[in-house]
Amino acid sequence: MSGGFEKLLAALGVLAAVIIVIILVVVFARLGGLFKFGSGGTETEIQTETVAPTESLNDMEVPAPDVLGLPVDLAEAKLKESTLILKVSGYEDSDTVDKGCVISQQVPEGTIVKKYTAMNVVVSNGSDLVKVSEMSLDGMTGEAARLLLEQNKLVVQEKPEYHDTVAEGSVIRFEPHQARPGETVTLYISAGPASAMRSVPAIDGLFEEDAVGTLAAAGLEPGDVSEEYSDTLEIGYVIRQGIAPETQVKEGTAVPYTVSLGPEERRYVASINEHYNLGGSIGPGAVAADVRVMIRLKQVVNGQVVYQTLMDTMVYNGTQDVPISFSEIEGEPGVGSGEVEVVNADTDQVLAIYPVTFTQTH
Repeated sequence: MSGGFEKLLAALGVLAAVIIVIILVVVFARLGGLFKFGSGGTETEIQTETVAPTESLNDMEVPAPDVLGLPVDLAEAKLKESTLILKVSGYEDSDTVDKGCVISQQVPEGTIVKKYTAMNVVVSNGSDLVKVSEMSLDGMTGEAARLLLEQNKLVVQEKPEYHDTVAEGSVIRFEPHQARPGETVTLYISAGPASAMRSVPAIDGLFEEDAVGTLAAAGLEPGDVSEEYSDTLEIGYVIRQGIAPETQVKEGTAVPYTVSLGPEERRYVASINEHYNLGGSIGPGAVAADVRVMIRLKQVVNGQVVYQTLMDTMVYNGTQDVPISFSEIEGEPGVGSGEVEVVNADTDQVLAIYPVTFTQTH
């Protein structure tokens, strides 16, 4: 029995030693990162994570470098040093990042990624801001400055300002100092020294002689004078002036104006083309009879009958037709109708009446 018991103790000792060795191997293997187990006992994928300084990377992992602000070629080279691949995922405008440089990267600096990973970056198109301050506009002529700005697709607005030293017509200043295409840049253009400027007086409604005196008192000259009819101003009065009152102009500037000719005369005109046979009024003895005939216009003006001779007395045989043909009969002003009368000049008998209508003309 003693021999069997000893054999049992020896077997148990060997088994215990084996178990201890296995336990030690497993513990050290886990501590050393020699084995990684996932579900089903297969090796798992390495996830993207930030590793603490005390942790170590395996041979297929690298930290993502920072490529922000780098030109694309330098960013690509820097990623290549880390065994990574640059991939441009898009382009964006930027006022702060130069054209062709990296605006953003999808994976932040320091993030652990697998080697040969494609790193997505967004590249700058640059800025469409036009740097007006770099165009040297100060002192440039307004016309040249406008042309330069418009070539850069900017809208130009000009404002005059008095200035004692900047030459008239040149740029004093501008704003803003930068703008995008389609935006407005204001140029302040020198109008010369303020001491040489005069304010245009109001001369509308003045008699021309008084208007000239008013201009002279303001240090200005009369300019081109035109004339036209006016229903409201009598002849000789200023209807309007060519430069608005209170406008600042140079001393000695000629101010044009328009003078009234008074109300325009309006004519009332009618016409007629008829024939009158005397036989109807003389009767059977018409062949041997001579009749002295006149033609006149009859109109009523303010309740009073007014006559106007259209044809002086002429002698017609009783069988003749009297022509009543007038292409332009000028009637009384403002009267729209009348009657053309064929009259026996000896008896004042009205032989025939023809109504006429007058139309207004200048």
